[in-house]
Amino acid sequence: RGKDSRIIADGILNTGCGDMVFSGLLDENNWLECEMEVTNLCLSELTNDDKFGKTSFTLIADGTIDKENQPLGNISGLINNFEYSNYNYKDIKFDVTSQHEGIKGLIVAKDENIDLNVTGEISHNQPNPVYNIDMQINKFCPNRLNLTEKYEGESLSLKVNANIKGKSINDIAGKIHIDSITIQTPQKTYFTESIKIVGENIANGNRRITTDGDFIDATVTGKFNYSDIANSFINKLGASIPILFKTSSKLKNVFEFEFTLKDSEMARHLLNTDLVFYEPVMIAGSIDDTNNFIETRIRGNNIFFNGDEYKDLYFNANNDENLKIDLGVTRQEKKGHSTKIGIEGKANNNRLDTKLSWTAIGGDQESKGTLNASAMFSDSLGRTKTLINLNKSNLVIKDTIWNVHPSSISIYGENIAIN
Repeated sequence: RGKDSRIIADGILNTGCGDMVFSGLLDENNWLECEMEVTNLCLSELTNDDKFGKTSFTLIADGTIDKENQPLGNISGLINNFEYSNYNYKDIKFDVTSQHEGIKGLIVAKDENIDLNVTGEISHNQPNPVYNIDMQINKFCPNRLNLTEKYEGESLSLKVNANIKGKSINDIAGKIHIDSITIQTPQKTYFTESIKIVGENIANGNRRITTDGDFIDATVTGKFNYSDIANSFINKLGASIPILFKTSSKLKNVFEFEFTLKDSEMARHLLNTDLVFYEPVMIAGSIDDTNNFIETRIRGNNIFFNGDEYKDLYFNANNDENLKIDLGVTRQEKKGHSTKIGIEGKANNNRLDTKLSWTAIGGDQESKGTLNASAMFSDSLGRTKTLINLNKSNLVIKDTIWNVHPSSISIYGENIAIN
């Protein structure tokens, strides 16, 4: 209905997917004010995703659209309930204000299993938008929220500050600081002081990202897209075994990387492993997509896993011609026995040749030997077929030499044939 030069509207909408009560006013200056109350909105039907349930919320908004089609005003409200993954979140407040210089907002959740406060500001009136976000999680219980079957009875708390700028994920620069990371379990408390991530643009179109944390230090330097770093590794595998690894021809990443893995009780808990690093593990290398090149080096010592100690770990990989790998490690068992293991591999044209050698010393089970095998991969009616040939090899157990005769194994779907 109209009144003076204003337009006023109010009403009630009842549907099988939820109900809504609304009222609104639009004045002569195109300033809009409205209130809305929505109950039992069926998100599962709107999203076609059964993980979503129903939601009810109230919303108050006022604002306008300026001459440059930029929205100006404020939206605030309260989400009374929000069902996801068979959990009902309650009492989530939000408030967002849009101005010429940018957008400011906050989200506050005080649910019994998620207690968080997020404030943020986006400055978009410049060539590279600036994002400044502060988040404090006082309590986050992923198992009780039905987000995972793991971490029963556990809660997470942490603080995050992000100050970054950029138009997209691939040109972002800035800092992310995560601190006071605490995991509370029924038996123990795990604490990590901080993780700092810095992304920066350096000379000649290169960029660098560094991570400094209690359990990992990392540096990646070169020309790369953040979203494609993992695909660069997959591409190098796909160049030699394309039937197993799908490649992308559009990648042009050229970068060097260096990682240092340090011992961490929290990492062991999250990964559910008993892996212990008494000395840092070093990982370094480089990738050049334009020349289809990869080089990777891993070095480690005094690593404990499943009750055994592993020493003198090394791993080298490169693809000058074929993809080649060279791995070695010595396993020191509790009883004084030790086994030195070496693996050499070469991959090309959907074929993988490997050489496994070992020498066991100590006790009455001394042995050594070498096994040579080749695996060939092919496509048969849209499924991968694998043929493994075990070549003639020799084993020495105590003073006895054993001859391993050639054999083959064919794997196709659920069918396995051994010759």
